[in-house]
Amino acid sequence: GRFRVGGDRVWLETERVVPPEGHETDCDEAPEPYDWSIEGDMLRLRLVPEEPCNQNRRAVLQTAAWTRA
Repeated sequence: GRFRVGGDRVWLETERVVPPEGHETDCDEAPEPYDWSIEGDMLRLRLVPEEPCNQNRRAVLQTAAWTRA
């Protein structure tokens, strides 16, 4: 996929998802915006729209602990 960053927002775009469960096919190549913030050493991502196209990506990005290495 591709991504683009502008200020405190990142747009993530998926070209194709395998396996396709949890991902609507009409969402391929449709950028989804996430707000990002850093709290201490933790990166926080929050999906901007309420209904994401890619349920799998939202689950991973919003629940994982993203820390600086």
